[in-house]
Amino acid sequence: MARRKVNFYEGSYYHIYNRGANRESIFRSNENYLFLLRRLGEALSGKSIAVIAYCLMPIIIISYYGKMERL
Repeated sequence: MARRKVNFYEGSYYHIYNRGANRESIFRSNENYLFLLRRLGEALSGKSIAVIAYCLMPIIIISYYGKMERL
């Protein structure tokens, strides 16, 4: 599946979700959850993004507070 291009705008909120191929679960063990949290931390490092809330079901909600950019 191709990634869709999303422009981020300051002060906006975005609902981000993860899904496996054919809508299969991406979390099969506790290590899968930890892997996602580590990668999320790496991806957001140095970015103008704050994680407002997350739920490993898998749903992530963020607020963008910098100038418009693409991730």
